[in-house]
Amino acid sequence: MLSQVVTNQAEQQREIQQDMAATSRISYQLKGVARVCVDQWKKSRAEGAPIVRWVVFEEAFMGLFFPRELREAKKNGPTPSSASAPAPRNKGEYKNQNSQNFRARPA
Repeated sequence: MLSQVVTNQAEQQREIQQDMAATSRISYQLKGVARVCVDQWKKSRAEGAPIVRWVVFEEAFMGLFFPRELREAKKNGPTPSSASAPAPRNKGEYKNQNSQNFRARPA
């Protein structure tokens, strides 16, 4: 019994070390990608170009992902179709629902 506990702890520590090594490797690779992106951005930028204001940057960045119509609609408030959508359930409404599907974990 004790040997199983020691073996399990050793395996868990080995898994943690492997996860840390993988995380370190990924972060190192992402640093390289970030460096390449910054270098390309610096090369594409004109000499003496003014710094872009946040509002201009945000507009251009958001424009890549969301069409202007969606952004303006969000500013104007919810659409009428969302008013007819059912309200989300409270935590209490889920109580005792499908309770036969849940089992306690063994100790």
